[in-house]
Amino acid sequence: MTIDIATSSVVSQACRIMEIGPVASFADGSPQALALAEQYPEARDLVLQSHDWSAARVVAALAPVTVAGLAADPDLAYSYQLPADCLKLWKVHGTGAFRVDGRVIRSETAETLTIRYARQIEREADLGPDLRLAVAQQLAHLLAPVFVGSRTKRDSIEAGLERVLSVARVNDAHSASAHQLDGDAPDTSWVSEALR
Repeated sequence: MTIDIATSSVVSQACRIMEIGPVASFADGSPQALALAEQYPEARDLVLQSHDWSAARVVAALAPVTVAGLAADPDLAYSYQLPADCLKLWKVHGTGAFRVDGRVIRSETAETLTIRYARQIEREADLGPDLRLAVAQQLAHLLAPVFVGSRTKRDSIEAGLERVLSVARVNDAHSASAHQLDGDAPDTSWVSEALR
C-alpha cells in the first residue's frame, strides 16, 4: 500500500503522540520516515484484527475449491480459500467441523461456507475517526521504543492505546443489536461469563 505521508492524518497523529516532529515524505530517507512507512501497515492491521469492527466486517459465502499443492486431509476433505483481504476469520457459520490452515479453511462438509471476517482497509478515510486514532496510537506504540527516550512517556503511550481501543469498542458496539453473535445460549450467571 502506498500512502502519502504529507496527507496521512494517522502518521501526523502518531508523531504528535510521540512528541516528535512530523516528516514531510516517506521518500526523505530519514529514520523516522522509513520506520513510519514500515510500521504503518502493521499498526493498521493489528488494530483491524483486534476486534470485530463494523468498518472492517465482511460476510462472505465460499464455495469449495481445489488448492494446488495442498495435501488432502481425510478428516476434513473439503477446502475453501479465504478471501485475499481477510485479516482475521471471526466465524464460520453452519454445522460441521472445520480448521484454518494458513489461508485455507478445511471442512468436513461440501456445502457453501458462510464466514464473517475482518477485512484489510487500505484507505484511511474508510477507517472512521475512532479507528484512525487507534491506528495512530498503535503506530506510536510500535515506534516508541526507537523514538521516545522516556520510559514514562512510553508507558503513557501504551496506556493510551488501551484507552483509545476501549473507547472505540464502546462506540462501535452501537453498530449492532445487543444480542450474542457467538452462537452460545445467553448465560445470566456472571460467574460463567467471567470464566469464559
